[in-house]
Amino acid sequence: MNYRPEDFRFYCGQDVQWSDMDTLGHVNNARYFTYFESARLLYFQRIGMKEIITEGQGPVLANAQCDFHRQLHWPSHLEVGVSCDRLSQRSFNLIYGLFRSGPGSLGRIGVSASTPQNSATPEAGENDPSQWELIASGSSVVVWVDFGLGKAVAIPDYLRDGLKELDDVG
Repeated sequence: MNYRPEDFRFYCGQDVQWSDMDTLGHVNNARYFTYFESARLLYFQRIGMKEIITEGQGPVLANAQCDFHRQLHWPSHLEVGVSCDRLSQRSFNLIYGLFRSGPGSLGRIGVSASTPQNSATPEAGENDPSQWELIASGSSVVVWVDFGLGKAVAIPDYLRDGLKELDDVG
């Protein structure tokens, strides 16, 4: 999908690390799933999932996919958008937009790159979502599972409410 920054209400900022690169000189494709995972876990916290496993139940990733639109290199700062686009009784879909929003923390020694208002020397467009570049998009299916029973069960009401509040799904 060709997502736009305005398609998401929740974002997680991340810097590309040198160790994310492979021998071909770009970010290894497996790292994109790690960027999605980091954003997903912060999204879970935002919707009220304080503990990943509560009372023997928790989320299980049943499916994950990624479409690569452009190569990504170090240094870069990313904004990973997460949104729920489907909510059912026992599972929900998350979509991801991975945007390059700037050059990363290189050259900003002593300034936290994860703080948007830190722009000591911002690059053009870095804090302007209309200038962000879509690097990858993806999706995942998350199933709520009772680990003792070994099967999918109903998503708790507090999580359903959090999903509905943040992303207006139902």
